[in-house]
Amino acid sequence: MEAHCVNLELKYQNRALKEGQHGQFSKVKSNEDKVKHDIDVIETINIELEHKVAKLLKENETLKKHYKELYDSIKTTRARNIEHTTSLIAKNDDFKAQLQEKRFAIAALKNELRKLTGNSMNTKFVKSSILRKPALQPRRNQSVVRQPTVFKSE
Repeated sequence: MEAHCVNLELKYQNRALKEGQHGQFSKVKSNEDKVKHDIDVIETINIELEHKVAKLLKENETLKKHYKELYDSIKTTRARNIEHTTSLIAKNDDFKAQLQEKRFAIAALKNELRKLTGNSMNTKFVKSSILRKPALQPRRNQSVVRQPTVFKSE
């Protein structure tokens, strides 16, 4: 009986080994199919990504060109603004110099007027407003202005 039991065990193990090898062969074949399928999927994804990269490179070149045009435009506009500002500053300096000359002329005329009238005349004149507002009238002096005395020789 022991021999029979050992024989049955060997048959059972042999059968299990055969089934296992056949199962392993089918597993290997299914793994190869799965790997081939995964490779196909990866290649498809890779092609799609290459198309996206090409599209992005083209868009990048377009944007580079556009931003270069904008930069050049800003650069020329800035140069023109600097020239214009410099011109305005020079004009402003000229106007300041003219104004200073007029102040000197007014001061000289006031001094001459004082000499001619003997300090008895009011030399404070109403200044006209730049903003075209009516100029305020100065208060009139209520005090009596001294009249020059005339000396007669007897």
